[in-house]
Amino acid sequence: AISALVTDSSDGTILADQRCSGVRCAPLPYLDQVSITDAGLYGIHIDHLASLHTDGLAVTTSSSSALNLNNTDVVHISNSSINGTGGHGLATTNIDEINLNASNITGANSYALYSINSTLISNGNSFGGSQYGVYAKSASDWTSTGDTISSTTSLDGIYIDASTFTSTGLTVQSSNRDGISALNSTVSLDSLTLLSSNRHGLYTSGGTITLINSSISSALQNAVYINNTEQPLLVDN
Repeated sequence: AISALVTDSSDGTILADQRCSGVRCAPLPYLDQVSITDAGLYGIHIDHLASLHTDGLAVTTSSSSALNLNNTDVVHISNSSINGTGGHGLATTNIDEINLNASNITGANSYALYSINSTLISNGNSFGGSQYGVYAKSASDWTSTGDTISSTTSLDGIYIDASTFTSTGLTVQSSNRDGISALNSTVSLDSLTLLSSNRHGLYTSGGTITLINSSISSALQNAVYINNTEQPLLVDN
C-alpha cells in the first residue's frame, strides 16, 4: 500500500490521509466523538476500506458486534467505548494493522475482541467478554502493552490459536477456565500479572512460549501448563 499524509506543521496533527492499494484509493474516514446505540445489526460495519480513524467513539449495540471490520489496511481506535451487548465488542478479519489505544471494549454475550488474520497493536486498553476477553486465530499478530482483561469470562481470558502474541505489562483476571490459552502459537509474555483462573493460569500446546518477570496466582489447577511446546523459556518469575 502507498500512504500519503498531510499534517499540520505546528503540531503534527494528521489533516488528511490518502492510502492506495491496487486499484483502491480512498481518503481516510474520520469518526470522532460519535455515539451509536441500538443498531439493528452492527454499530459500525466496514469492508474494503483503505483506512479508518476513530477517537472518542461510543458504540453500544443490542443485536450483534459493536464494530465489525473487514479487509482494511489501517484502523486507528483511541479513547473509545465499544460494547457489543448481543455479540462481540470488536470483530476484525483481514486487517493489515489496527492501532487500539486507551479504550474499553466489551462483548456482553460473546468476545470483547475477536480477531482473524489481523495485526493488532494495543496500548492501555480494557477488555471484558462473557466468553473470551480476546480471541485471536489464523495468523493474527498481536502486540500488547499495558492492557487489562478484567471482566469475568466463562471460558478463557485470552485464547490464541496459530498466531503470534507479544505482551508487556498485561493483567488478566477472573477467568472461568484458563487465564491465557495458546495453541500452536508464538507467545512472549513480559511482566504478566495473572489472577483467579478456575483451571490453568497459562496453558500452551504446540508453538513456543517465553515468560519473563511475571506473577501467576490463584489458579485452581496449574499455574503454568506446558504441553508439547518447543523450548519453553521461563525466566525470573
